[in-house]
Amino acid sequence: MLNADEYLVTLFSATRVHAQARFPRNAFRLLFLLLMVPYGASYAELLACLHCSEPVFHQMLIVSSREEVFSILAPQRDYWQRHLSDLTREDAAILERNLKMVRRAVKERNGINSLLQRHGFALRVSVLHGKGYVLLRDRPEIHSRESL
Repeated sequence: MLNADEYLVTLFSATRVHAQARFPRNAFRLLFLLLMVPYGASYAELLACLHCSEPVFHQMLIVSSREEVFSILAPQRDYWQRHLSDLTREDAAILERNLKMVRRAVKERNGINSLLQRHGFALRVSVLHGKGYVLLRDRPEIHSRESL
């Protein structure tokens, strides 16, 4: 369950809460998008989600399908796709600055990965080399008889 007003994410079953954490704004937005796309999100999609207005983001939260989310996000995604594809090797600093916001929301101390791990969600965000990020379920650790 996502609470957009409090940036609160709760994982629960019918009987109890398994995990809960409050996320910074950017981390919450990216986590929402990654939850919607099982095969990952491109940098253009992630940047579009970070930079869209609050009313647009709240509109994405209330629709019922992934297709509707991407339909709402399409104008911003198209802008970021054009912007990123127009950058040349000489524009490496601009590209790095644009992507740093995404990386920080994922990898910082209060980023998605840290908060998911710290609060027991058994999920993590992994990089799709040169493309974007994907949300993965952590595998439970398997202990051998010797380590038990």
